[in-house]
Amino acid sequence: MGELFRTVIVHLHAGVVHFPIALLLVSVVLDFRAGQSRLLRRAAWCSLVLGSLATLPATITGLLAHLPYETSPLLPLIEQHQYLAFATTALFLVLAGWRWRMLRRGNDIGATLPYAAGALLGVAVLLFTVYNGHGLVQVHGIGVTPSEP
Repeated sequence: MGELFRTVIVHLHAGVVHFPIALLLVSVVLDFRAGQSRLLRRAAWCSLVLGSLATLPATITGLLAHLPYETSPLLPLIEQHQYLAFATTALFLVLAGWRWRMLRRGNDIGATLPYAAGALLGVAVLLFTVYNGHGLVQVHGIGVTPSEP
């Protein structure tokens, strides 16, 4: 893999991951705050859809960014982050699909206990994924170009 391609992918991954993080957290917070507000429920739904879709480029760029580290001793940590990202993506895509299906039936499940439990599980996995990725960058220097002294 060329150095330019690797650099672009690493920076692209670092840029795109913030969209699903922010949108998915906002979606869950809006659902918990919405009460009977149709406007906040709609905003939560839109944030869920956009955030769930944004997990796809984040996951794909992450897969590509990890390729240069296939022989690294840090590979187990990178793969842990990768599997957490897969779980986060799957959880929120399932939540979005479930909610879309129920909305088509005229029932917004955003305020129900089962949906809230799933959303909280999704947030927990998302935050652990973020924490894990942050450690790869900040502690282990993955994808960081050393600066001149």
